[in-house]
Amino acid sequence: MIAKAWRRLPTPPAGFSASMGLPAFHAHLLYNRGIRQRAEIEPFLKADSRLLNDPMLLPDMDKAVARLRNALRSDETIGIFGDFDTDGITGTALLARALRDLGANVITYIPDRVDEGHGLNEQAIRLLSDNSVSLLFTVDCGVTSIDEIDFASSLGMDTIVTDHHTLLPQMPNACAVLNPKRPDSNYPYSELTGVGMAFKLVEALYADLGESWPEHLLELVALGTVADVGPLTGENRYFVKKGLEGLNASQNLGLRALIASAGLKLGSLDTESLSFGLIPRLNAAGRLDHAGLSLDLLTATSTEEAESLAYELEQKNSERQLITEEAMSEAQLQVEADMISGYVPSIIIVRSKTWIPGILGLIAGRLSEQYYRPAIAISITEDGSRASARSIPEFNIVAALRESEELFVRFGGHPQAAGFTMPTSSLPVLESRL
Repeated sequence: MIAKAWRRLPTPPAGFSASMGLPAFHAHLLYNRGIRQRAEIEPFLKADSRLLNDPMLLPDMDKAVARLRNALRSDETIGIFGDFDTDGITGTALLARALRDLGANVITYIPDRVDEGHGLNEQAIRLLSDNSVSLLFTVDCGVTSIDEIDFASSLGMDTIVTDHHTLLPQMPNACAVLNPKRPDSNYPYSELTGVGMAFKLVEALYADLGESWPEHLLELVALGTVADVGPLTGENRYFVKKGLEGLNASQNLGLRALIASAGLKLGSLDTESLSFGLIPRLNAAGRLDHAGLSLDLLTATSTEEAESLAYELEQKNSERQLITEEAMSEAQLQVEADMISGYVPSIIIVRSKTWIPGILGLIAGRLSEQYYRPAIAISITEDGSRASARSIPEFNIVAALRESEELFVRFGGHPQAAGFTMPTSSLPVLESRL
């Protein structure tokens, strides 16, 4: 364990407390949470609907709504391809439920973490096309799937991307690319998660149709936002507050079964309950098997089905905990061996031929937190290596990895969380550069 020192956040400028009409201590707290104007205080503290932004301010939202409206009127089969973590699963469940409530024929697809990896792939696109999908949505992925979206187009399939990950210089040739981080965006809030982006699309669609969006959807938005560590500012703050209110009285059969399985009670759920109770269980399926299990839970239509799925997730989460602890012990030994006279490397890199891809993010995250360094955990095979990286606020791990982008087969993520696959033979080159 390395030594840590407290670093205080900056002090507000002179006169700030008086301008806000608050005691100095309270004004200081708000200043460090980005509140600069007196008019921002009440919406921030109440976290009410005033924090919501007009979804039509997102670039391409008008195109997405128009294409989706036509799909609904023409009774097209709509495909939803979501990532396999909780953010992607909740976003997929939200979009599927919202569209089915409008009478749409929806097919969902969650990729296998091991066999398919992150992002769109031709196998999935071909399967969806064979099932008559003519409009494809991506959830929590897709913004870097240039070739795959071109392939979908060649099969006569239109694609609408909903994503929040870092963009490449080239955007995919999709009908619409919904991403709050687009450089041409005037949208006032850039920290939406994957499920948050899916919700903004639903919000815009329902408004276009003259309908009120279902408030129960915010239960899923809260789960995905907390799971992806979205900052609790702006819209995210509203989503999580309202979503928690909904979760504490949820009528979602799958969520009720999961809450009971985790030993939690309706009426007492908070963000900690989500982070350490519900989210690890939802993630467990994709880490050890297939995340479709968690999607099935969130969309369950009977109590019997929901309880059976929740029990299965409970078993998988227990198994995941054992596997992770064994891997962490091995990773810790590697870090200690790499330390010279107590000095921790600037970037921690650990590797193993026995680690499953589903726990790599957990290993990297725990090492990054323990040593306050960027950390990369790699699963090595002869066919190729997969890795998850986690970082600290001061170091953009995506930017660092992008300098070696030519080495990767797949690559993407956030400034503080990324992943990649690459030929194992190229690992020494990457490690020497890092």
